[in-house]
Amino acid sequence: MCDDNPFELEGLIVYVRQPGVYDLELPNGHRLLGYVVRRDRDLVTDLRVGSRVKVEVSPCDLSKGRVRMKKEKQDESQSFGEATL
Repeated sequence: MCDDNPFELEGLIVYVRQPGVYDLELPNGHRLLGYVVRRDRDLVTDLRVGSRVKVEVSPCDLSKGRVRMKKEKQDESQSFGEATL
């Protein structure tokens, strides 16, 4: 039996099928279908071919995964609310 804990990978968008549905390629060359859940579709409108994204993949089905936005690193001074002069 397959456990329900998804694992997170980084993928590259190689084709946009429709808004919220993408063909992704993983660093090892595996291709899969990536989709954005409906509640997050308006948050990820700037995804294009060549964008790097995080993907949650279930160990039961490696042919599709849930796309998450890759978080950019923030400047340490701004993350703590310090003023920069």
